[in-house]
Amino acid sequence: MAETVLQDRKTLARKLYSLVGRLHDLWIVLAWGGLLATLFLNIFYNRSCYQFLVIQDVNAPCIEMFDWILVFLIAVGAGVLISDERVAVLGFLLAHSVATGAFVVALILPPVLAGADEAVTSLVLSQIAILAFNYQFPFSIFFSFIGTFIGLYIGSKIPEEQEESQWGEQGPRQ
Repeated sequence: MAETVLQDRKTLARKLYSLVGRLHDLWIVLAWGGLLATLFLNIFYNRSCYQFLVIQDVNAPCIEMFDWILVFLIAVGAGVLISDERVAVLGFLLAHSVATGAFVVALILPPVLAGADEAVTSLVLSQIAILAFNYQFPFSIFFSFIGTFIGLYIGSKIPEEQEESQWGEQGPRQ
């Protein structure tokens, strides 16, 4: 009885590891989108540019060169880790879609959960949509696109070792 339970656990671990391995690029794209969303939220909550503070333009994105460098480096890292060029190009679009979606949800959730009036929620949503567009276009998309291809090039130059799995043929340790 104990041996069959142990054997079932080994089989389950192998299947789970195989599933995670097949979805390798998807996890990278989702992490890429999450990092971009985190960066955009950090920029939003720490805005301190002239347009926002003095002119009081609530739609001022306040993105600095350092932020664009971070977008570029995130894309390079994702490009290095993704193994297929087709997935990288589609993943680039998916990552920015995920980032925009997470950004909008994170900013619209407080007024919705607070039970704010529809007019307030509508106003907040319209300004969030404008900010999300300003954060993405044109430079963030451009630097991310270029970074993806540079990362793919760098990743193609890294030699790959042919290993069957991290556990070898034995499966996970008992």
